[in-house]
Amino acid sequence: MKFASQSLTTEKLASRQTLKKPKLEQLDSVLFKWFSAVRSQGKTVTGPMIVEKAKKFGQDLGVAESECNYSDGWLRNFKFRHGIRRLDVTGETLSANQNSAEKYKDEFEKIVADNDLTPEQIYNADETGLLYLPTSTLAGGRRKSSQGF
Repeated sequence: MKFASQSLTTEKLASRQTLKKPKLEQLDSVLFKWFSAVRSQGKTVTGPMIVEKAKKFGQDLGVAESECNYSDGWLRNFKFRHGIRRLDVTGETLSANQNSAEKYKDEFEKIVADNDLTPEQIYNADETGLLYLPTSTLAGGRRKSSQGF
């Protein structure tokens, strides 16, 4: 009851016939707080990222490797407990850092002048696929979509 009352989302909890609290409650709590903080910043989170963070937090909390194996089943249960699911990343709605862009503008003009570049030699690599941006992320709560960058 305590776990259910402290959960941010109760959508998945209502459909469960039994609710087992996590074996390592402190690790579960710290990991979910990290997940929530990262997602609130609009950053992408994947299953392997959660596992790596769990291992680090486990070390920090003194959890022995024999206590938790961080398997696919462990990850599935963690996501189910907290109502976390995969969402596709859509759009480019987050705003750019205007201050950094203004600072780079002068630097870019200097690079163009120093290398005697023509407009035909300058292109935007944003849509070329040279940059890796994940197409999906994990999200909790009732979110229907996740904003891109």
